[in-house]
Amino acid sequence: MANSTLSIARKQVRAKYGKAFESKASDALVLSIAQPLAFPAAMAGARGVTFALPLLVEPETARGEAFRGALPAAAVQGGPSTAIIELGMPAPRRVVVAEASYPAFDRLSSTLAELGAASAADAASVMRRLHAFRLRAAFYQAAAPLREQIGRTAGAVTAGAPGTPISTTQMCWLNASMRTLANLPALADVAQDSTVQRIGLPRLLKPDARAGPEDLLQSRAYRRKRHVTGKDVVVAVLDSEIAYKHPAFGGRVILKENYTRESWGHPSSHGTAVAGLIAASSASFTGVAPEATIYHYKVLATAAANHADDFGGMQALQQALEDGAHIANCSWGIGAAGDGTSREARGFDQAWSLGLTIVKSAGNDGDLGLTSPADAAGAIVVGASDKSGTQIIPQSSRGPSVNGRRPDCVAPGGSSGDEVKSCKVDGRIGRVGFGTSFAAAEVAGVLALLLQKNRGQSPDELRAALIGLCHKLPGADDNAQGNGLVVLG
Repeated sequence: MANSTLSIARKQVRAKYGKAFESKASDALVLSIAQPLAFPAAMAGARGVTFALPLLVEPETARGEAFRGALPAAAVQGGPSTAIIELGMPAPRRVVVAEASYPAFDRLSSTLAELGAASAADAASVMRRLHAFRLRAAFYQAAAPLREQIGRTAGAVTAGAPGTPISTTQMCWLNASMRTLANLPALADVAQDSTVQRIGLPRLLKPDARAGPEDLLQSRAYRRKRHVTGKDVVVAVLDSEIAYKHPAFGGRVILKENYTRESWGHPSSHGTAVAGLIAASSASFTGVAPEATIYHYKVLATAAANHADDFGGMQALQQALEDGAHIANCSWGIGAAGDGTSREARGFDQAWSLGLTIVKSAGNDGDLGLTSPADAAGAIVVGASDKSGTQIIPQSSRGPSVNGRRPDCVAPGGSSGDEVKSCKVDGRIGRVGFGTSFAAAEVAGVLALLLQKNRGQSPDELRAALIGLCHKLPGADDNAQGNGLVVLG
């Protein structure tokens, strides 16, 4: 974006709403307020980012018919719109692992064993979830004054049927953020609070696949040799709606929550294919972990405009953590990866520290770089090879990101001329497309097998075990393949 445009916009916003608001407002938010017509062009440099509408626009700038035709009606009228407020993150918590040196841990393990649980693994899981619940309670308590202030200054806001109230503010403790429906003056007041770090616009998620395998991972032989199938391991699939009645799922896909602007009842090829690669079990096609349980959180819709925004994506990840999922597969991105400090990267890091192993597709932007939040430390980032596992496909996103992140590994994601095979919405098995979305799903399945064998492994231990299975592809750049191709054999 042109620095002069942004500089002028920031001066206008500071003059109107004060230094505190201007200093904490994101570039996108500032441009949407001061230069609404310039916003799409000025933000063109933000690769792959689609901002959720309506935008917050200062009513005084909406002068003349040209403006009125270009802006959302609520903005032209100066009505409330959506913004995301980021607060200071809670202090990092130590991850609890299965160590016998803690007397309280031993007592909990013994109690769970009496209930028939696998004591070491389940005790560690319970303690991690307790830490999560404490963080959630602490965030809600700290954010209560701001939530009340927004509600008081925003006034009554309704949507849908006349007189039907909606929540003006939603909370996400995972990355200490709030998505709120408020007027600009209300946000300017909130910016005065020292706990507010940043105020920005919601960004829509985007699937990391191209519309459109053989068992290169050697998962079939591995399952037979190690007697593992992913049984009793829960993989959270944050994706478009899964055709959960597909016979290959055998009732193991559970629809949990919907964070999109589209109702349930619209199954999609992307999410169905991802779930199939992880956990399908049929005579004609078997996923990597054919007895794993899938918890499904809908974050992508059939129309891109109805996708969840980044706040909704973090809410889904947060819910998966609270629901006790062991692994989360996120085959989508939110624009270009950064330096690991974005609100979605912080959310990944927090979930990882609390025991949720996260698999993130690298993206399909090739040399343009990884998609966010692949820059998070708390993620296993997966690139895509062709189905033969001999080369990285051109579309697979490369590193390094600003903070040096690159794919941790690669897995077969297919190619434009040889698409991946998986479950289809119509109940059949067939070619579903190609991309890092599908490579990530295969790695999520591998992790489910590894975790079934040793349920007490932390996310860091699982990543180390996964890297131990990798084989470097000759001639491939490390920024494209990371530690190499995952092979279970």
